[in-house]
Amino acid sequence: MPRIEGELWTTTETPEQCVELASFSCGDKRHGHEATVERIVGYYRDGEIPAATLRVTREAPSGGLVGLSILTFRAGPIIRHRLISEAEYENATYVHVLALSANYRGGFTYKSDDTLLSDFLITETLGYINEHEDGMPIVQALIEPGNERSREMCFRNGFEQPFVTSPDLLYVLHPDAE
Repeated sequence: MPRIEGELWTTTETPEQCVELASFSCGDKRHGHEATVERIVGYYRDGEIPAATLRVTREAPSGGLVGLSILTFRAGPIIRHRLISEAEYENATYVHVLALSANYRGGFTYKSDDTLLSDFLITETLGYINEHEDGMPIVQALIEPGNERSREMCFRNGFEQPFVTSPDLLYVLHPDAE
């Protein structure tokens, strides 16, 4: 597996600061979920997700865009279902996108412990959520059924699939799961 030996850093950026959003690609679009991710990034870039926060991970010293996440804090429940309590999910965070850029896909790892870049990205994102919210809220994500890598990443990092939803699958990380 290719390994990044340099440092990675993650910051909050605006669409104007992150010029790479205009050409962001997470793959060659052989999979439908790649086009979905790029569409959501475009919505954010175009101001259609105005309350969202963009977190960008870059490689030093090049500054190359490794990956990004787009979050909405206090989103409430992202789906309506009899098993979801409006009150319990009132302050939940929604992860719209967590994606590696195309140049960093394919099993890249970070440093000598061989941390998968996707796991680094989700760890950074969850750490930021915890710090931003002064404690971990419920974290929600929707993932297309065919996006096996993202589904596996969620499970590795404590997310659960509380019940089957359609067309996308709901993944939830509860604060006590950490």
